[in-house]
Amino acid sequence: MLLRRGLRSGSGQESRSDAELLGLVREGAIESFRTLYRRHYPAVFGYAAQCASCPADAHQLACRAFAQVLRATVDGTRAVLDRRHRGCLRIRLLAAVRTAAVQQSAQESGVHFTPRFRSWVGGGCQWPLNDDWSLVAAFTSLPESAQCLLWHAVVERDEPALVARIIGLDLDQLAPMTEQATDSLREAVADAYVRRIGEDCQGAAGQLEAAARPDGYPALHAIIGHLRSCSDCLAVYTELKELTTWLRRTLPPLLLGWWPANTYQATKASTAPPKREPRFLELALLGVDIESPLPEPPPDSLPEPVPAFCPKALPVGWGGRPKWRGSAVPGRRHLLLWAGGCGAVALAAVLVALVRGAPQGKPALPGTPRVRGDTYAVQDYSAPGSGDPRARSLGPSSWLRYDRVDFTGTPATRLSAGISAPVGAHAVLEVRLDSLAARPLAVFAAPADGSLGEVSVPIAATKGVHDVFLTASCPPSALPCTEVLWFAADRWAADL
Repeated sequence: MLLRRGLRSGSGQESRSDAELLGLVREGAIESFRTLYRRHYPAVFGYAAQCASCPADAHQLACRAFAQVLRATVDGTRAVLDRRHRGCLRIRLLAAVRTAAVQQSAQESGVHFTPRFRSWVGGGCQWPLNDDWSLVAAFTSLPESAQCLLWHAVVERDEPALVARIIGLDLDQLAPMTEQATDSLREAVADAYVRRIGEDCQGAAGQLEAAARPDGYPALHAIIGHLRSCSDCLAVYTELKELTTWLRRTLPPLLLGWWPANTYQATKASTAPPKREPRFLELALLGVDIESPLPEPPPDSLPEPVPAFCPKALPVGWGGRPKWRGSAVPGRRHLLLWAGGCGAVALAAVLVALVRGAPQGKPALPGTPRVRGDTYAVQDYSAPGSGDPRARSLGPSSWLRYDRVDFTGTPATRLSAGISAPVGAHAVLEVRLDSLAARPLAVFAAPADGSLGEVSVPIAATKGVHDVFLTASCPPSALPCTEVLWFAADRWAADL
């Protein structure tokens, strides 16, 4: 395939929508793809970094996905690309990353993959199939622009200004158009349910969509008796009532299979578009065939690697936006080691760690006194608590990370926390060590009466320095569902 060099299409590229830019690329203006690359790179790299543990490998996967979409767009194979993810470039790019990663994991490619991704592939790349209420069918029945709007505004919760540019809307149009698309999806899900139920539910099911709207109390009042006796209709009503939460939680795994939501969002938020032009785009602009992808030079900076699997560079600090030491990656002489020598560097890092002990960087949080809720290093969609300045509120999609909490040398066998929740919320606070994907170390049930409780639970013997993640398990209707004021291990009890 030979790509044609395109002419400059003006200085207003950033204001054009994804659809407009792809149309220009399809007409031969290859340079328009530069805007799409910069616009979506943080997300595509963030997703690739959940597959490959080394930033250089993740960058290669990301660029390969962009090159694939560029080739297909110029070749006119849009219908094939869009068969499953029509109308939304971001989903197509993420799917291309996943496919490339799965293919390389089955080969001797030299790519170092994350343990979670290796486990997913080793388990057969299992895809959730329990789409009981035909969410995917309802989603794909919407117009392409509505699908793309819901993905960016609701599922990925991108910045409003970015969503408006991607879709091609004025910023003041974004909220009403998102509400309209959400209503259309709610109606499509309800219609799909009505088509497959028995006669006994037909009358009530026809009111489900209206009852689930914010102003739907009259319709709800009319069918409340049926909902009390029909678990299926009640389940559909609950999902429709909390449609945005349900969509965010359920749709990505159904469309992509591989979806580590929290870590993906965190990496995306800490990634900036590279300043350097990608090699595949440089070659495309010169009219060179990019059918066989060439290795991409690493950009000037990349987010922090996973230390246990690819410790190529020491981060300057812990928490917040990770940075690489210095303003540039190692020079050409060391590029091979930097990009592909994970094994040797990892071995060296292990030996250094054995000699020096704990990794260098920000000092560990002391075990005394209590670790306050507001002393987190990184958070996603948590909020200040109500009243107490120490408190942070958590919902179903929220998390807090506390870096390098020192459990000290003597193993701790109990963990305590000060937590509260709304009356009847049935909220649960979960504590994990070192990864959001880890099994919970401790699970705290908040007091059901809405009061502040000091809860203590037994834990597996734990010592040393760890990053601590707090998440909440909540009913769909409880947003937020719990507040955490502090947590502490039992060996710090003298300071409680």
